[in-house]
Amino acid sequence: MSEATDRACPSCGAASAPPAQFCRECGAILPRGAPRSRPASLAEEPSLPLSPTPAPPPPRRGARRARMAAWIVAGVTAAAVAFFAAERERPSADRPPPPHEPVAAATPAAEATATVERPAPDAPTAGVSRGAETIDQPEPVSRLRPGWYHMRVRAPLFREPSETAPIVTLLPAGIRIRVTRVLPGFLAVESATGKPPGYVSTEDAAPED
Repeated sequence: MSEATDRACPSCGAASAPPAQFCRECGAILPRGAPRSRPASLAEEPSLPLSPTPAPPPPRRGARRARMAAWIVAGVTAAAVAFFAAERERPSADRPPPPHEPVAAATPAAEATATVERPAPDAPTAGVSRGAETIDQPEPVSRLRPGWYHMRVRAPLFREPSETAPIVTLLPAGIRIRVTRVLPGFLAVESATGKPPGYVSTEDAAPED
């Protein structure tokens, strides 16, 4: 059926066939010959023209220059790294040898100076200097005998005949000591208080007679 023969309900607006006497939706009496009308809600609304989409703004020149500068710096850095890596991996045979400094030839005067021997120092005749004092040469060990001695310098009195032994006391220069025995390199000194004898070096004491 066409839209021209349909009848619209005056109450709800529903379309019904021409033979119908009542509306099939609400039951209202349909007038005869009443054309069908569309409800206002179904009327087509006029279409509004769509607004054009705005184009994106053009890129700024400053941002473009900064981006190009960053690309250039990255390229130069990569090239420098590749160059140094290639130089490091290059075999040492390809590298030029370091310059050698010329070595001056030895002159005859220098050779003569190198071969000259130093004269031996003269043996002391008058005495030997120990610290700030000048003392006489010690007597040979074979000529030393027990008896009275005097200290030529201020020297330690050892507990045993060894320079690494504990030191009992320090004897001042010029003091008299009583030697009871002569040992290799040491003199056994008698104690005036009855204690065990101490020992002084044969170079630090001299006999009085």
